[in-house]
Amino acid sequence: MKTKKGIAIVFAFCLPMLFTGCGIQKKKPDTRGGIYRSEDSASMFEQKATIKGGGTIGNASIRALSMDPKNSNLLYVGTPSGIYKSEDRGENWIKDSSDFKNVRDVEINPSDTNEIYVPATVNGVGKIMKTSDGGENWEEVFTQRTQEGSVFTIAINPRRPKELFAGDSGGALYKTSDAGATWKTVLWEKSGINLIKFDSINTNKLYFVTTRTGAKRSDDGGENFIAIESKGTIYNLIPHPYKEGIVFLSDNNGLHKSVDGGANLTAINTLVRPKAISSKGIAIDPKNDRIIYFVSGKAIYKTQNGGESWKPIQFSVPSRKIEMLVIDPDDTKTIYLGTRKLVKKKGMFTF
Repeated sequence: MKTKKGIAIVFAFCLPMLFTGCGIQKKKPDTRGGIYRSEDSASMFEQKATIKGGGTIGNASIRALSMDPKNSNLLYVGTPSGIYKSEDRGENWIKDSSDFKNVRDVEINPSDTNEIYVPATVNGVGKIMKTSDGGENWEEVFTQRTQEGSVFTIAINPRRPKELFAGDSGGALYKTSDAGATWKTVLWEKSGINLIKFDSINTNKLYFVTTRTGAKRSDDGGENFIAIESKGTIYNLIPHPYKEGIVFLSDNNGLHKSVDGGANLTAINTLVRPKAISSKGIAIDPKNDRIIYFVSGKAIYKTQNGGESWKPIQFSVPSRKIEMLVIDPDDTKTIYLGTRKLVKKKGMFTF
């Protein structure tokens, strides 16, 4: 009887502590993600996830990674929990004090880099927020009508920085010509718009990508649009860094290049079966367009001859996928990776 009573007492004591005591420990968060940096052209990468004063962004899924156009030491990342900023190439991160959620993009005005736009969820509603003082204060410049919608992406015209385009989950493409004071709807698509890019030379030319119905290009600043050749699901589209009309595109048929703004696509032969690429991470060296990087699965692929041959580089973090890749234009040997958590289904990680 004494033994039974003792067991009953211990069990009762353990009930409120099931996951914190009595030999059962709470699982520690996986902090192997966040941002990684290479200083040797992607041969080796080192995690850069320390929050200044304590903590880490290593458990965050990176949805946006942007570099200040005038100061490559200054980085911003968007995550499901908000915005983080680094002033020392990722060595230390500072959490923005705003209560933003689901930050999918960070767009910096190249003429005045204290002016930044982010699409985010604020109090449960999708909005575009703007700062004119580097993040000290924020103002709302756009809001969705219900809690069901969200803004996915923003693009600033680098030649006319008061002109911005934004795409949302409902398939709307919006435009402002007065830095967000007023907006108009340019186009309605059948699926959400998740990427907008300006041509690096001719900014009357812009591209947008939808979640399911392909991509389009405008040659007249958003007045008219024509479809891009790809018929599949497009993962990413990158304009050439210094040549007009050349774009690189990845879709569920592989990696492609176009020299006529997407009217015709030429397949780039890689080391990955075309239908297995599924890559959002594409980058072209801003000083040498023969050097191209793309990521797929657990590897980074690099070419130094425009795609004739490739070198595979393993990314050894089992629970993360590379979501984006950014090259420092001042020192192109420096490369940043943004990662996101893999989704585990039936005992397997999905890419």
